Amino acid sequence: MSWLRWVFLALVVLVVGLVMDWIPGLVIVDGGGQAKRIAAKAEIDRLMIALELCKKETGEYPRQLTAVRAYVRESFPALDPWGREFMYKHPGEHGVRPDLKSLGPDGQESGDDVVSWQ
Repeated sequence: MSWLRWVFLALVVLVVGLVMDWIPGLVIVDGGGQAKRIAAKAEIDRLMIALELCKKETGEYPRQLTAVRAYVRESFPALDPWGREFMYKHPGEHGVRPDLKSLGPDGQESGDDVVSWQ
């Protein structure tokens, strides 16, 4: 075989190897749960906007999260991507705004919680 064929064959093997390594990443799009964390943060941001609208109309944040029902189109209670209700605390401990969080995939307070103050 000429050296040109060896180079071509080496490139083909390299490309096939890269593609075979890349395809499982496409098939298992969310093996680490990152999409659910992003969805939880987006829902928290949406609920925080509804809380701000409620405060603008009433002059204060509501004592319960269900009070923002009029500002959110979907049904209530709002559930996180793991099927649990968001935790709401007013007054919050992390600034002047209320605290809103999802307990994440494990359903317990831990380092994987998705929170409104970060």
